[in-house]
Amino acid sequence: MLPCPPQDAKQRRAMLSVLMEQPGLSAFEINERVDALIGYADRRGVSLEHCLCAMDRGEIVTACLCVDAPGRMSSVFLPSAASRLKPIDVVVGLLTEAAVLGKQRGLCILQGSAAPEADLEAQVYKRASFEYLTRLIYMELDLTLPMGQIDRKRTTSFRQYDTSMHALFSQVVQGTYEGSLDCVALNGIRDIEDVLASHRGTGKFDSGLWQMAMVENEPAGVILLSALPERMACEVAYMGVLPSWRGKGVGKTLLSRGIDLARERSLGTLTLSVDENNTPALGLYRLWGFQESLQRDIWVRSLR
Repeated sequence: MLPCPPQDAKQRRAMLSVLMEQPGLSAFEINERVDALIGYADRRGVSLEHCLCAMDRGEIVTACLCVDAPGRMSSVFLPSAASRLKPIDVVVGLLTEAAVLGKQRGLCILQGSAAPEADLEAQVYKRASFEYLTRLIYMELDLTLPMGQIDRKRTTSFRQYDTSMHALFSQVVQGTYEGSLDCVALNGIRDIEDVLASHRGTGKFDSGLWQMAMVENEPAGVILLSALPERMACEVAYMGVLPSWRGKGVGKTLLSRGIDLARERSLGTLTLSVDENNTPALGLYRLWGFQESLQRDIWVRSLR
């Protein structure tokens, strides 16, 4: 059984059906989920063409899908049903071929995720030369609920992103990685332009949602938000504070600014993900009332 791309739209749909299978789901429900995925991809301009499958006597045994994103990164999706992850060697073969093809497309990273208890997926990723990165905690804040105001001890202003400020934003974002506790192993795999392109592609880009905190006329940190119109939500794509300003309330100020910006746009939810090892950030988010919604283990394969 050799990895092969879909030959036509019908076969691609069959591959997507394999990815959507779950115990207890009827064929009709699987079909509905495939329709929803295709519709979402069309609305967002996301390509579903990088799909691979393994065939046996004309039947699809298993499949994987790579969804390329700005910033030379691709998210890998494996079947949800455990039966489609066996035999493991076949799935590993699909991921290995996906890495070869991804490198040909100029990608830097393949990224997959799995539930913390998903031992089978972990075995597949390990054998396909993916490395465990971290466990991400996904959190949400209900923006319709009342919240207290923070006490800003320093005079803080904000500068909105525009092309004339691109170099400064790049410099500050790069600077916030020093000593960062978020996904440390990713540092250095991509250059800053790839990183910013990735953040820009998280949702619907709105330059007004990219803000830099200025304290005493010096850059102190950034918050980069992306609108998620289909969910009436906003996502914190990135938030970081320069080392010299940490522990001085800048993180609170940035988060407060993000909440205000999302509310100004009548969005009902603010979402984010945070490395489980970043205890200061976790404490800040919980203090503001963010509630945990999901945990996922992140696996990456560098194509460099």
